[in-house]
Amino acid sequence: MDERIEKTLIDVADLVKTGQQAAVAQESAWAGLEQLAIALGVLATHCAALEKRLQAVESKLAH
Repeated sequence: MDERIEKTLIDVADLVKTGQQAAVAQESAWAGLEQLAIALGVLATHCAALEKRLQAVESKLAH
């Protein structure tokens, strides 16, 4: 086989491998973002509950 063709095939194989690795990394990043969004939602829920408790305490103290 011609050396140029062989080198090209190796280069293409390397590019495919790199592309596959990038796809896996991107999928992992999206999964991480999804987990972060869930955690932020939970945090917002807790903050809202704490705000209600604080308002109740402040209301009791005001009366």
